[in-house]
Amino acid sequence: MEKFKEFDLRIIILGVIIFVLILILVFVVFTKKELKLIYPKGGEKFEAGKTVTILWKAKKIGKVDIYLISEGKGERMMIAEGVSGGKFDWEISFWQQPRDDYKIEILEHTENIEKYYDQSKIFKIVGPTIGFCEELSIPQEWHFVPSDYPNLKRVFITRKLYSGNLGGLDGADQICQKEAEAMGLEGKFKALLGDENLSAKERLNLEGIFVEIGAEQIPGETSPYLLYWKHFKKFIEKRAGDQKENYLKAYQFLDRAFNVYLEEIERKKEKKYCYRLLGKSFDDFFEKITTHSKEYLKWFFGESFEKDLEKGVWIGRVFPETKKECVQIPSYGTEVKFSFTTSCQNWTTSEKEVKGILKECYDYQGRKWPVSSVGGISILPTEKGFSIDFGSPCEESLALICIEQ
Repeated sequence: MEKFKEFDLRIIILGVIIFVLILILVFVVFTKKELKLIYPKGGEKFEAGKTVTILWKAKKIGKVDIYLISEGKGERMMIAEGVSGGKFDWEISFWQQPRDDYKIEILEHTENIEKYYDQSKIFKIVGPTIGFCEELSIPQEWHFVPSDYPNLKRVFITRKLYSGNLGGLDGADQICQKEAEAMGLEGKFKALLGDENLSAKERLNLEGIFVEIGAEQIPGETSPYLLYWKHFKKFIEKRAGDQKENYLKAYQFLDRAFNVYLEEIERKKEKKYCYRLLGKSFDDFFEKITTHSKEYLKWFFGESFEKDLEKGVWIGRVFPETKKECVQIPSYGTEVKFSFTTSCQNWTTSEKEVKGILKECYDYQGRKWPVSSVGGISILPTEKGFSIDFGSPCEESLALICIEQ
């Protein structure tokens, strides 16, 4: 009898254990986090300036962050933070670079190190379809200028960075021209750069309205000839009567030649663009860079141009009255360094130290300072804006501002 009781007790204990394990399994299954991106899946083609609805399913995850990833460039840009509901309307920037290597990533919005995430496969973003520049200017609160507007000066910041050993002013101009040609730009481009003997404003043609290169082509309207030709086919189908079949055969034969003719017309048509306004004049453009905050520049110039400025740019003596000596070079600690030149020995030196050329210099107040560096005047990012009060050591690598001539 006692053996039966002992056996029953074992059965009860085993049953309790099995029940507890089932509860744990159910708890794990039903409380497991899940995050799945539904759309985009990959393979889509989206147009800059349009809105795409991103969809996802989440289980036990409240909020997510959404990123746009460019695999080719290795860049990752947040487009939404802490959103929920499984749906987000993403307004693609008009000036999102057209590429075919984009992905969307959704990531659990949490401070935990381990985060649930999911990614789409690769999709494409193409340039915007716009009819005229006002369609860009009004909704974006930016200023856009059509490419056929008179007296425009196209401007870009070099993609690559260069040390102060630029090969002189001519070498800097060649850098700008080479990068312009690599971008498929026609025309002549020079660097916004001056040296000890010649300021940038003296050597460059700076008259005109300054606009950023990074424009999108304005699609031409449908040719009226094509509309007439298509309408003529409908006319044949309705009015040709017994000769309809013969007329349609002739139409199909001529249609090929007519399309070749239209392609020839399109090739000869002037391409038109919308350019983002940088300044109504050079002085206006330069004043915006050197006196306004980064937030203002992001709004007026757009994020791409402001981001390029963050790299820092060589400029040297821009105006004839720009000082020629005693440029302060940023340094760590309490030490203050000064350069004996504003233009890296006229942009041809690669020396890091001064070697008996000049031992002291004077600032604008007439104070004498010991020289301990070779540098050049540059536009450098600060916490809130950009400054031209400091120079950079010539061994540093910065960009150039290139201006159409």
